[in-house]
This record gives sequence, structure tokens and C-alpha cells, in this order.
Amino acid sequence: MTVDFCVWVLEKDGLQVPPFNAHPDGDGTLRSAGLQAQEWRSWTAQVVQLQSQESQASVRREKTRPDPSSFFIADAHNPPASWSGNVGVRKRLDELWEQYQPLSNMRSEWVPSLARPWVSVMHPLMHQLCNDFPPSNVRLPALVLYLVGYSQQVEYLVPPISLIMTIVDGHIDLETFRLHVLHAAKSLAMAQPS
Repeated sequence: MTVDFCVWVLEKDGLQVPPFNAHPDGDGTLRSAGLQAQEWRSWTAQVVQLQSQESQASVRREKTRPDPSSFFIADAHNPPASWSGNVGVRKRLDELWEQYQPLSNMRSEWVPSLARPWVSVMHPLMHQLCNDFPPSNVRLPALVLYLVGYSQQVEYLVPPISLIMTIVDGHIDLETFRLHVLHAAKSLAMAQPS
């Protein structure tokens, strides 16, 4: 839920970072500490990158079975630790992280209800992605999808391989989901270095 935290702080503060601009004004404490949209984008990209590294480490752990701590990336489980800017913003992010942790389970209550429909759409979606990217075309080495809670449907690309997609009120239309993932995968593939 670390990527969800990045979106939650926007809602809490009220900072508008397109396409995350459907939430009302918040308490403004991060903005008062100096947070700006571009810094949020950079920080969120860093959080996503650490999540990706942690995921890759987990796969290596399963394959090799070495000491699990050798692949543990502590900062991947603590988004404020990824902040590299203003100290005041970092302090406020630490405070918000403490507030967010008890809420994270409530913000992800939709996960079990999506499990069955998710499985039914993912296999055909992966098949279609493979068909849409024949060997002669630009290849997307992977697609990492992060689902987060938000008040409207938003897709946010985090190159080179990640997509943040929102779940509105715990629901997602599977056909809309499929179309958005296909579009995001194509956009990320086209941005791959040749």
C-alpha cells in the first residue's frame, strides 16, 4: 500500500497533481512545508521504483532461497524514507505515514472482492498484450500495475514499466480496466529506449 500512500497524501493535503486533481482542498500542511507537484512526481516515481526492486528481490528469494534479509529493501516499506528533498516535507510525510498505516486496511477493503473477477480478466488480457506486441515490435519487458484508492478513475504512467490505476469506491469496470491497461502498456512500450 506504499503507492496508495503517495496518492492519499495528495488527498490529505489537497495538492493538485494532474491527473490526480479531483480531490478537494485539504489541510495544506505539505504545501506549507514546501511540497510542489514536480517533487511529488519524483518522490512517487522513487517509491514505485523501490516497490519494483523489492518485487524483483522477492522473485530472486523464491528462486535461490538465500537469507531473506539479503534481498529486503527497508525503504520499500517506508515511503517517507524515499523523500530526498526538503526536511520539513519529510517530517510531515513521517507524521502522515503514522496516520495512514491504521487506515491502509480500510483503503484496500476492495482487494478480496476483486480477486475472482481479476483472475477472469487477467489471462485474456495477458494473451491480448502478447498478441499486440509481436516479436518484431517494440517490447515492454514487464508491466507492473499498482491499484490505489481515489475519487475518480485515473491512470498514471510511471516509466519505464509501471502504471498506477485507481479504484473508485471499491469498484472497477473490468472492460474499462482492460482497455486502460492495454493503452498504458502500449504507451509504455512506445517510450522504451530502442
